[in-house]
Amino acid sequence: MIKRVVVIAGCLSLALAIPASAGSGSVKWYLSANGKISCQLSSGGALGTLAYCQTLKPASSVTLHRNGFAKICKGTRCLGNPPDNAKTLRAGGLAKVGPFYCKAESSSKIQCVVARLGDGFEVSNTGITKVSLGES
Repeated sequence: MIKRVVVIAGCLSLALAIPASAGSGSVKWYLSANGKISCQLSSGGALGTLAYCQTLKPASSVTLHRNGFAKICKGTRCLGNPPDNAKTLRAGGLAKVGPFYCKAESSSKIQCVVARLGDGFEVSNTGITKVSLGES
């Protein structure tokens, strides 16, 4: 069982570490100021269009699709490794790629949404929660 988790995590790490030049599109990686949250924003290319963030404690990740659907995964099997050249998103900082934008609410909290919908997620040291900033 442990071997399977390591293999799955390793495959996920490879898939998530595809360089921005792979295919056409844009891929950018960000880290929270405290270094405990990593996020990937991609638009087109080999990875498709998505926003992905993960936190090691608690071990969990979330993938946000352009339609506003966010899928949360819990456990170490959900984690990959960000590249060494990921940029730090400081408190108040904003990152935008394709239909997504992510804002660092603090040094330990990042919120990502689909810009036109306002649907997305928030990642912090307490875990991942879905958010909806759009009108109800």
